[in-house]
Amino acid sequence: MQISVILPVYNEEKTINQVISSLLEKVDDLLEVIVVDDGSTDSTGVICKEAQANHSVVRYFFLPKNKGKTAALKEGIKLSIGDIVIVQDADLEYDPFEINAVVDPIQKNDLNLTDVETCYKAFRGNIIRNMVITSRRFGFEIEVVAKIAKLKCRVYEVPISYYGRSYEEGKKIGFVDGLMALIYIFKYNLFTSRKASFHKHFSNKNK
Repeated sequence: MQISVILPVYNEEKTINQVISSLLEKVDDLLEVIVVDDGSTDSTGVICKEAQANHSVVRYFFLPKNKGKTAALKEGIKLSIGDIVIVQDADLEYDPFEINAVVDPIQKNDLNLTDVETCYKAFRGNIIRNMVITSRRFGFEIEVVAKIAKLKCRVYEVPISYYGRSYEEGKKIGFVDGLMALIYIFKYNLFTSRKASFHKHFSNKNK
């Protein structure tokens, strides 16, 4: 199964080159790295364009107006064609090598989940591309888990390493995002139907 990696970026000139290089080197069965630039004003775009010119699997897309992480992810997911879709953040908090372990359970069809606010989430391409995503900024994490749960999909959680960075180093999530997360938990779990969560109907087969 080939993998599409969605890489949302915003002013990540210090780390983006290393992240892309690491994805290319470490991820097995890599079909494409879709870089969605959410209106960066630094040299992120220049670095990404150079990577695209040098590597056929790298695809770079620029959004002229900054709309937040979820908007960038929606665009990347729409453009993806892989059997498996996974998100990679553009910092150095997570090691792309561990994507291989994260996607492995998709092929083994297991269930195990304890924490929704994690970086790596891998999906079957046909499911995530048909999801109706309406949240903003960092709401993606809450929304997709709530909507995947409505399908009763097999979900598996695997341990990965985490190398946290400070706000001074570029961390962008804040108090408002925490407040919005609570709102999204109620909205997508209690007030959003399965029918409204996807563009088309899914059967219980092959999920």
